Amino acid sequence: DLDDDNDGILDTDECDVTLAATTFNLFAPPNFLHPDEIWNIVISGDEGTTITFLGSTYVIPASQTLVISITGAQVPDLTDNVVESGKSLLLIADMPVTIIHELTGDYTSDSWVVLPEKIWGNSYRLFTYHYSVNALKDQYAMIYSATDANDVLIKDKTGVVQKSFTLNAGETYLQTGVDLNMTGWTVESTYNVGVIV
Repeated sequence: DLDDDNDGILDTDECDVTLAATTFNLFAPPNFLHPDEIWNIVISGDEGTTITFLGSTYVIPASQTLVISITGAQVPDLTDNVVESGKSLLLIADMPVTIIHELTGDYTSDSWVVLPEKIWGNSYRLFTYHYSVNALKDQYAMIYSATDANDVLIKDKTGVVQKSFTLNAGETYLQTGVDLNMTGWTVESTYNVGVIV
């Protein structure tokens, strides 16, 4: 049976949960306190794989790992609690690769595995680290859609809708608030979205 759940999508496509892909839209919450941050894009793949990113071409060396670093000036600015377009950076590889995205800078150190769009979901539970000493106490959840007409609901931990909006392909929404603990909140969408907290 090539389609176990009979939904018209072959199991080879639907059940492919590898982290490797050839196209990634990279996005990250902003670092307002330290805009001098550096994005390190750590790409793993076969030697000779060609990478296109920000108008430049790179080739993965014999070590099978390539690091591309960009400065805060190249990182898209974001506006709180507004639907925006053009806030992601497209990376294309001619062979499947995996990516770890790192943010570095003064007092900053974050990293995550970049999930390919094919394994995104449409239901997420958020968690945020609730700062007790940070003067701003800002918490973020960045939501990105690769699909048009994608209706999104953000609900608090009691299930009450806090935000409702529609994203089109390539649009993001930065959910944030001062001293806002979003642990236990959910993001639900018509189609799959990418989420970073």
